[in-house]
Amino acid sequence: MQTSAALLQEDRPRRVTIKYCCASLCGFLTDLAILKAGVALGLPPAWARVISLFTAMQVTFLINGLVIFRCLEWRCLHRQWASYMAMNAFGNLCNFLVFTTLLSLHQRLWSNHTLAVTIGALVAWMINYAGTRFVVFKRKHAART
Repeated sequence: MQTSAALLQEDRPRRVTIKYCCASLCGFLTDLAILKAGVALGLPPAWARVISLFTAMQVTFLINGLVIFRCLEWRCLHRQWASYMAMNAFGNLCNFLVFTTLLSLHQRLWSNHTLAVTIGALVAWMINYAGTRFVVFKRKHAART
């Protein structure tokens, strides 16, 4: 029979993943809101998406660093931010490429901004979770478990 401490240790990765999903949802909603606002203001969808994606990355960086992994440090914040941006750049590039590809199809269903953002975000989530969880916040997180 396992102790309650052992059960909590086993459950920790699942809880971190669930919390990461919530942070990602905040980023997704930020992304979508700014995209919609940019398009409404007359920006081409691709440029509106660049702005919305960058802003969403800042939101998720803060939530992940402060709430999920709890390891942002003022003295090395610039390194953590640069590492996060670099690790998430590939996932977000894939996100952007999926978005622009779906829009370029000019088909009613696939060219819908909301659907294209959602599909791109799911692709990026898988890539970014691995990078954030196991590279950017790895050492600090591992010390806490």
